[in-house]
Order: sequence, then C-alpha cells, then structure tokens
Amino acid sequence: MTYHDAPPFIVDEKAELGLTYDLARWLTARSEGIYRFVVQSMPRKRLDAMLGKPRAVVVPWVNPKWFEKVWISNQYWTQPYLNDSNVILSQTGEPFEYSGPRSVVGKIMVGLHGGRWVGLDGLVEQGKITRLDAQSYFQAIKMVLAGRADIAMVPNPVAKFYVTQGNLTGYLHFSMRPHSRYARHFLVTENKDVYEFLEKQIPSLGHDPNWIAAVTKHGLDAQFLTSSH
Repeated sequence: MTYHDAPPFIVDEKAELGLTYDLARWLTARSEGIYRFVVQSMPRKRLDAMLGKPRAVVVPWVNPKWFEKVWISNQYWTQPYLNDSNVILSQTGEPFEYSGPRSVVGKIMVGLHGGRWVGLDGLVEQGKITRLDAQSYFQAIKMVLAGRADIAMVPNPVAKFYVTQGNLTGYLHFSMRPHSRYARHFLVTENKDVYEFLEKQIPSLGHDPNWIAAVTKHGLDAQFLTSSH
C-alpha cells in the first residue's frame, strides 16, 4: 500500500506504470512464487487508519519519522534502500540557492497542499514567507515556470521525472542544497517473514540490472540507491 501517487512512483494506475509497480514486480519475481506484491494506492489518512489494524501490510518509500504520531500494529522497519531529498526549484533565469530557512524570507514559495515545511512553517505563520498550495507537484512546478511563485519544494524523484519527461531541462534550477535529506525504507506490519524477505533483497537493489534500469528510465540516477555506494 502506498500514498505516494505522484510520478515516478505511480505514472499510470490503470496501466500499472511507475516505479512502485516496477518494485512490486521485481520483488514478486525475486520471491520465486512465494509472494505476490500488489500495489494499492490510497490517501495518507486512510493508510494511517489501516496501519492500526492487525493485518499484513507493506508500505514502500517511507521513513520512520513520518509515522511517529501514528499508532501502527506490530511494525517492522527495513534498512534504507533509497537516499532521497526534497529539492528547491526556481527558474533558471532567476536561480535561487537555498542556504537555510532564513534564505526563503521574502519569497513566494509553493508546495503540495497539506504538506509540512520543517523549519519554514514558523516563518510562514509570521508572514515572512508567502506560502502557496498546489494540488499536485506538477502544478507547483508550473506555478514557478509561470512566475506565480519564486520557488517550489518538490521530492527529488518527482522533480527529476518531470524535468526528464516534460523536456524541462534548462528551464528549472535545482538548488545545490536541498531543503531536507532522508532515506526511504519499507514498513511492514504483522508479517515478520515478509519483513525478513524484504531485508534480504535490499542489498541486491543497488546492483540488479533490472532494478537499476527501472530507476534510470524514470529519471533517477542509480547513485540514489543506498546499497550501490
């Protein structure tokens, strides 16, 4: 189950295209008939409610810090398998370099509706940063390109996907310093056998040519795979 429904994680739900579907197929093949991983997308609030129930669930692309306030039934967290970040985007004609929360003072910043901005929310409340909310990351990017916002905060894989697939190279500037860095893990509930299976597969993710091909076709660099270092 996943709430990460933006590309490249989910590109086309009906056609089962996207990095999450690639990951599910890769894991199913690796299990050699023991497990079949099926992708089910849902809003974060619904997922949180389901995690409290005693049922086996696998949630990819997540970090323990994001679930500190959620009661989860019998949980297991794998080692990380992807290094990631939230990047700051601006127009190449007016490039912005993020150097900390104070560097955003006076800027119009757009992000996904409902998202928390660690270190920046207080400045927004004080009126020192103008916050705009977008219904999708692609809308946030378009608002920057249209000059409606100075900068946007977008997860790195999502930004890379839209730059690659939308032919936006040369139009968007990535700040050298991201807003935040984090690792992505699997969260497994109830089923320790599934947790142990996933834990054993993670070292192969950074070296398996099929998985690396899946990652790179969606605009990501294999260097983000933690086990490839």
